[in-house]
Amino acid sequence: MKKTLLAALLGAAALLVSPSFALAQSAPVLTVDVSGNNVGASWTAVAGSTGYRVDVGTYSAGTNVISATINGLSAGGALGVGTYFIRVYPVAGSTLGPVSNEVQFNVGTPRPGAPIAPAATMDGSTLVFTWAPPTTGGAPTTYVLQAGTQFDWANLATLNVGNVATYSVPNVAGLLPAGTYFARVMAANGTGASDPSEEIVFTIGNLPGVPTPNAPTVSGNNVTLSWNPPAGGLPVTNYRIEGAYGDYRNLGTAATLDGSATSYSANLPNGSYYWRVRAFNGTTPGAVFGTASFAVGPTDPPPAGPRTPNPATGRRLPKPSYGESVARAMATAYPFDLANSCHETGGTNHWMFKVIRELRHIDTRWILNWKRGNTGDLSQDIANYNYGSLPDEGTIDVYLWDIIGGHCGGRPTWNWSDVTDATARGNTIGRGTLRPYIAAGYTP
Repeated sequence: MKKTLLAALLGAAALLVSPSFALAQSAPVLTVDVSGNNVGASWTAVAGSTGYRVDVGTYSAGTNVISATINGLSAGGALGVGTYFIRVYPVAGSTLGPVSNEVQFNVGTPRPGAPIAPAATMDGSTLVFTWAPPTTGGAPTTYVLQAGTQFDWANLATLNVGNVATYSVPNVAGLLPAGTYFARVMAANGTGASDPSEEIVFTIGNLPGVPTPNAPTVSGNNVTLSWNPPAGGLPVTNYRIEGAYGDYRNLGTAATLDGSATSYSANLPNGSYYWRVRAFNGTTPGAVFGTASFAVGPTDPPPAGPRTPNPATGRRLPKPSYGESVARAMATAYPFDLANSCHETGGTNHWMFKVIRELRHIDTRWILNWKRGNTGDLSQDIANYNYGSLPDEGTIDVYLWDIIGGHCGGRPTWNWSDVTDATARGNTIGRGTLRPYIAAGYTP
């Protein structure tokens, strides 16, 4: 959203006031009215203010659309279709008073929420996908079905199936080779596409089916892993539990169980673990639903603030889509900190910390990175997102983004490059942390 489109909304005005003016310790009360693409905002007066700063963003606490100081108690104008967040601060000179309530509003029809309860079942030789419409956001006008052979969606087929809640593939075994497949559904309308639904897993051909893992039960150091038997495929003669301590790249066989088993218990030392379960028919293995994680022993409680709930067992959260707009806005807001971000030339990490702080206003899963997983060696230009169920501190279940370009090779610039796959291809890992952020005085 370009600022030139919003001049009418904000009517920004220069403000010359005395910086010593005292503000009352009360916040404005903000209301917003939307009619078509015209937006009106108004707020209550705060004693001692000589103006008000209006912040508008496309994400909560964001300023990527506009941040400007105006006179008066209202503003209005036109905005493009989308979802926005607005807040108002009273101003006296260079002093900001308490922030108003934040109002989220939509211009035009909001994009839909994610479809729910997706499933894939076989009806004879026909594969049938079903889902329920989203319960949030705007009404969908179409659905997009995506399917692939890998959970990380490196091998996707995408199909727009129209405004329906089911899609059938006749004679699927004649179209696809035997194997295990993953699928998901997105809803879309003229404003945009939803986040993906939960993933579906299904098997085609003569293979054992895929058992679905449940959340582990942890009591002290005793852990019980359980799963639901496959709904199709060859009969299961035995299961194999694959596990690892601390690093999912080291998965090995932890136990082999009879085909009638649905759980496995063990006593484990404190730490972080990864596990999955695989079904066999004789020596023929099936695929796995996904690798799940769990912690044994004491862990720090999740931080206060907005936080996306943990994913389903054996799954990971999708990559957030708003990070680039946050990095761009923070580069505009703090150009000196960005230019001064190279340690080798006497700079600091404050621009990176401020980006993390802004991201954590949206989701406290955003954290910093120990380089190549080595605790104590902070990456000076990487932001992490915890996509799993483990606590933030020390987790290797992270997506990684390089957020500073030309970091120490000239004048640094803001960047937003996804380096998750490149990190994995280099046979290394990221590891999450907030310790340097907290040590620098930033609130968790």
